[in-house]
Amino acid sequence: MLTGALAVSLVAVYGRARPMSVEVMGMDDPERIGMVTEMTLRVHNSLAVDQHPIFTILSSFPFPVRWTVIRGPKELAPGSTAAYTIESPVDAAISTDDQIVARVNDIHAHVFGASVPIRASLKETPALVNPAFAKWRFDFATGQPVPLGWTAQGVGSPLGWL
Repeated sequence: MLTGALAVSLVAVYGRARPMSVEVMGMDDPERIGMVTEMTLRVHNSLAVDQHPIFTILSSFPFPVRWTVIRGPKELAPGSTAAYTIESPVDAAISTDDQIVARVNDIHAHVFGASVPIRASLKETPALVNPAFAKWRFDFATGQPVPLGWTAQGVGSPLGWL
């Protein structure tokens, strides 16, 4: 009997709909760096008050990373659904095949929603990543900035250092 009560309690707690739901609709790589740098999400507000969505992505990074909204409404009215396009920080682009969860939070409250876990993927990957050198990151091994998606290697030095 205790097991049945525990199961009912778990359904009551975890079976409830989230105040906001989020679904990953698409992933993109507009800079052609071979990694996911944009996502399109569908968000639904189940509450009776306006929500002000901000987004974080959980992946193999050791902490959630906030992504910037580049398209989508600042407020999500009660009961409404909207599409949002979000963009990663340069150093937080996601490798394909990485497992991710998209989270939406209200900027003013502890209201949130999360997508089901999904594998990061792109429709096509470029033969040459970041060909225009549009995105850069700091390489801690060399102490220098390097084009995102590229690896710096020394040539002609005894240890292969730059």
